Amino acid sequence: TADITASIGNVSGSASVVVAQEVDEVVVTPGSASLATVGATQQFAAEARDANANPITGVAFLWVSANPSIAMVDTLGLATASPRRHAAYPAMLRSPSPSGPMCW
Repeated sequence: TADITASIGNVSGSASVVVAQEVDEVVVTPGSASLATVGATQQFAAEARDANANPITGVAFLWVSANPSIAMVDTLGLATASPRRHAAYPAMLRSPSPSGPMCW
């Protein structure tokens, strides 16, 4: 929040400005991974961005494996290979906005 003031002489007026970024995109890196052995791991990272591609800080993500029988992912984005070797790892945003969780 910022207060904006305009004045002339002894007379002034003010207004408050609130900047609220909304998540437009979530970027997960790396975009894919190959795990060669059962138990191998890959750390993934997610970044929330607004419509101007600016990073949004303070966002918590919920990590979910599309197929836990192939690979599981923990709460910090660390994926661990199960008996098979290929899976997708979408990140779900625990959104601070009223629109609720989003998934990519």
